[in-house]
Amino acid sequence: MKNLPLIRLVENPLTQTLYPIDNSIDRLCMSVELFGILENIIVYKMDNSETPMYQIISGNRRKKAAELVGLNEVPCTIVEPVEITEALVRSHHGHRTIEPSIILKELILLKDHYGLRQGAKNKTPQMVKAKQYKDAIISMVGTHTIKRLASIHKIGKELSGSNEEQYSSIMRKLDKSGNIYGTLKGLQKELKEKQKESPDRVYPLSEILKRFDKEMDSHEKDLIEEILKEQDKNLYQQDIEKDMSKVSKYQQDIFNIESQLTNCPWNQASQLLYINVNAQKLDLEKVPSGNFVFLVDASGSMDMPNKLPLLKAAFQLFVKNLRDKDTMSVVIYGGTVAVWLPPTGGAEKEKIIKRIEELEAMGDTPGEAAILTAYRLAEHTFIKDGNNRVVLCTDGDFNVGISTDDQLVKLGSIHP
Repeated sequence: MKNLPLIRLVENPLTQTLYPIDNSIDRLCMSVELFGILENIIVYKMDNSETPMYQIISGNRRKKAAELVGLNEVPCTIVEPVEITEALVRSHHGHRTIEPSIILKELILLKDHYGLRQGAKNKTPQMVKAKQYKDAIISMVGTHTIKRLASIHKIGKELSGSNEEQYSSIMRKLDKSGNIYGTLKGLQKELKEKQKESPDRVYPLSEILKRFDKEMDSHEKDLIEEILKEQDKNLYQQDIEKDMSKVSKYQQDIFNIESQLTNCPWNQASQLLYINVNAQKLDLEKVPSGNFVFLVDASGSMDMPNKLPLLKAAFQLFVKNLRDKDTMSVVIYGGTVAVWLPPTGGAEKEKIIKRIEELEAMGDTPGEAAILTAYRLAEHTFIKDGNNRVVLCTDGDFNVGISTDDQLVKLGSIHP
């Protein structure tokens, strides 16, 4: 918005033809004299000189009224140059019937600035003129409409409080829909019912009123339910973040946890919780020497793209991070148990990768013998104060030898 001198505003010939200045300009002059220009004149810049001229797209009558009451400049909204066609002009001038929000604004100004309350005496010439203007408004729209607008204003203020943007959203809805009293009253009633049910809950009035402005056909109850559902989702997300913040400082030093809750694209009734856990990046040179024994299930069931081939790909990444002081061994079980890769230092990466690539899936699953072999190998290559690990890579249960949970726990206790 920018205030522009009247002498730099040029009326468009087409708009002058479509909307000639008539006797109704008198009422507009009185409004401008009392309140100023309530709605910006829409213009576009005609040239790029230091003192450019602006052509009016919407606002011929407001410019004329401003001239008649002696104003030197008026508030304008400057838009990009456009081709002024009759259709465009009609679209900009379609509001020749005064919008309800403007009528309401004028009534409020008459009451607040000129003391036009019930029973008030009109003492000054300005108050007399204001009273005449109010009578003209009542004559134009009717007493019933005035009372209804006053009720809409009262409910709107109760709902929005001191937040002017929230109140403005109600006024935009009023201009789009005309009579919104019933809907606004229903919105107020529904909110009061909700607050009775859950008095401790904070209701997102700003979001409700914003949606109320945009979603013209939404039933107020459905609209509130939808917004509260979204609020519940946000509160759930906040609870997750709050729980994450309770992680001890020691754990925070080790892990970084992030979460995000979102709608499920293939099932609208569900939601997806995404949790990202990042471990602290370690200085590998300060990590003790590693003794890694991998116990690999090479039975027939592992012969699937997402099993043994995927495991081989993971080994590729692991081997790249081996240091010269680390040792890696592989024990396989698939039909028989064998030491596939004897203890090999991290410096021999090519040898390790070549042996890994030769793995094939076949046979049954003799898990008991494989576990015993892996632990014996780990004991043989044990590094004091080192990082000693036996890692089992399998897709399921053992079917040869011991197989129950209790038996496996007992076997593990023998080799802690």
